[in-house]
Amino acid sequence: MPDDEVMAIARELVAPQHHPVDSADVGVEIIRVTGEAPSTYDIERVLGAMKSAGDRPC
Repeated sequence: MPDDEVMAIARELVAPQHHPVDSADVGVEIIRVTGEAPSTYDIERVLGAMKSAGDRPC
């Protein structure tokens, strides 16, 4: 998954309207954006991007 998609998904999931996010939420969002099943690696990349943004705990 390209870095720009990782960042777009992370930004969407840290939006104020979202509840606490877990790996299942990330997987669903990856499917929504890419139309493909997420790999464990891509889920971890999105969670890492969210943590490094510091906007919300994961």
